[in-house]
Amino acid sequence: MSSPPQTLGQYQIIREIARSNDIVYEAYDPLMNRRVAVKELNMPAGSTPQQLADRVSRFGREIHAVSQMNHPNIMTVFTASVDDGRSFMAMEYLDGITLRKEIDNSGFIEVEKAVEIVTSILSGLAHAHDKGVVHRDIKPDNIQLTSDGGVKITDFGIARLTFQPNLTMDGQVFGTPSYMSPEQVVGKEIDNRTDLFSVAVMLYEMLTGNKPFQGDNVIAITHAIVNASPQPATQIPQGIYKVIIRALEKAPQMRFHNANEMRVALNDAVQPAQQHYQSPVTGFDPYSQPPQSLVQQQYAQPYQVPDPYGQPITTPYGQNQYGAPTSGYSPYGQNIAPPPVIAAQPTYGAFNPYQPPMAGQAPNQQPYGVYYPPPPGQPLISFEAKERARQFVYATVLLGVIAAILIFAFTALTNSIQTSKTAKLDSRDPVAAGTKTPNTAVPVPTLENTKSYRPEGSTAANGGAVSSPEVSKRPGPTGDQLVAQADNSAATITDVAKVATLISAGDAYHEAGNNEKAYDAYRKAYKVRVDNGGSKRDLRDLLYKMQEVTEEGSAERAAVDQDLAVLGV
Repeated sequence: MSSPPQTLGQYQIIREIARSNDIVYEAYDPLMNRRVAVKELNMPAGSTPQQLADRVSRFGREIHAVSQMNHPNIMTVFTASVDDGRSFMAMEYLDGITLRKEIDNSGFIEVEKAVEIVTSILSGLAHAHDKGVVHRDIKPDNIQLTSDGGVKITDFGIARLTFQPNLTMDGQVFGTPSYMSPEQVVGKEIDNRTDLFSVAVMLYEMLTGNKPFQGDNVIAITHAIVNASPQPATQIPQGIYKVIIRALEKAPQMRFHNANEMRVALNDAVQPAQQHYQSPVTGFDPYSQPPQSLVQQQYAQPYQVPDPYGQPITTPYGQNQYGAPTSGYSPYGQNIAPPPVIAAQPTYGAFNPYQPPMAGQAPNQQPYGVYYPPPPGQPLISFEAKERARQFVYATVLLGVIAAILIFAFTALTNSIQTSKTAKLDSRDPVAAGTKTPNTAVPVPTLENTKSYRPEGSTAANGGAVSSPEVSKRPGPTGDQLVAQADNSAATITDVAKVATLISAGDAYHEAGNNEKAYDAYRKAYKVRVDNGGSKRDLRDLLYKMQEVTEEGSAERAAVDQDLAVLGV
């Protein structure tokens, strides 16, 4: 940290007041014999040449912005110069305290004083905006409350000059997070309405002692600024609360168009408190508003009240409803017209804390004046909770859609695989597939019923089957007939039937003692079974039959044994 200089230009440095991005000194101007505040451009050590150039350029823009403004609510700049490489500007010395310190000391500020301060700030901002200057950093730290009751806007260090190109600096945050507008947070183009948003944040904090958008860190605060709504505060009068809510709209187009419009709206919000000193019904009532007809009419005499209904209302006894004579002299020496009849305003059975009862009325009965409902209470479900619920619903729906798609794809894939397997099986068995029908003209023999073709006298010992005398006496086809039937009818019978026919032929040959032809018939049946994907059990049974009709050591037996080995028997 460099030591403060003894002088800067013509100014004698007394002490250092503050140090942040720049350094502010209390100084003495011997030429004008006055105290001044000197703001020196602080050049941090280790800054790159580009960063130094940007800071010098921004300091010059601040000088240019403030020097062209002349308003009682904006700090005045006297001169700006460079002394021995030190850039500085001399400003009016502001005593008193900052608005930040006032809020910290008091907790909150009374409504009348807060409105007075904000009105002065808006008046100064209106002047700055007319000059094309957007402050961009309105916050309690940059508002000075002087000892004589004045209000000054200070620190135009990051002001935006609308008629000049914008400057950027890496790592520079333009604004204080808690008071930034949504367009500042997201980096959009800004205008004078961003200052109005900051003023509304500051007014909310002045009246409640709390910021409207809070969070544990910068990310949480900026998220609340962009998405959340401020918490309703019952200590803020309804009219002022409406002004704050409008100025805190997320879209700049929904806010006040300029500072003067917001200032007028704020004055109108507190105006009813200043129009009831002459209320003929309730007496002095700073919280209720008279009928609009009374406000708009100009009284001809100081104490004469016009009758909005055209005629005074009298009683049968010559007195009006207030117990006073319908004519006569007032205590002030002037004639008084009968007071107007003011229609009772509904209270909806609720106590109005902003309207004190008149004499003789119960506290919860307020038949006169305008009813001002209290500010809305805190919602049952916060904005953040609603946002989380909405995101949860969206995520649930999205996951449900993805799950449905995956289930549908898995089902389609499973059906496709099952169909493919069924097609393969059907290709091996045309009868099951329905592409062929058995030859009904020729009986289809099987491994069981082929035993009925065996000649009488065959036994289980020689490969035959014991059949009833009636069956064994029936004449059956010979092996040659069966082989011819299988060969000649290949196009009209199924492969299963052909295999059965060949097996029956082999059995017939075997029973007739012609083992060579039996082997050939069994071998043909085996080949058909192999070509059509027969089961191991069927193939093994055929190989066993071929073993019965072949001799040990023969080539045929060797082939059969080899096939059995391949099957894993």
